[in-house]
Amino acid sequence: MQGLLTDSKVDTGISTGDAVLGAKFSLSRGGSTVFEKDVTVRSQWDSSFVGAIAIPEAMNQYTALYDKLILQLLTDGDFRRALAPAVSLDAPSSGLTQQIQYRQ
Repeated sequence: MQGLLTDSKVDTGISTGDAVLGAKFSLSRGGSTVFEKDVTVRSQWDSSFVGAIAIPEAMNQYTALYDKLILQLLTDGDFRRALAPAVSLDAPSSGLTQQIQYRQ
């Protein structure tokens, strides 16, 4: 699993603040890439022209984007499918065995 930060911006603004956080995530198995996607999250909030109020709120909003980014990745259907093993049953003459083979 690899992640590369692709976007990281925060702006306190005069009346509205906004922040963006983006990353490219990839998942490899057996030397092959099984998942690759850009994920971006945003936040917008009421801001203040007073720096003592605006800056701490901007930092709180920005740092919360990291949790939001990971949550968006973990709930992504393509990512979840890439993590899920493919299950096959093999019934040899000596009995039933279960083999789990991961998608490649």
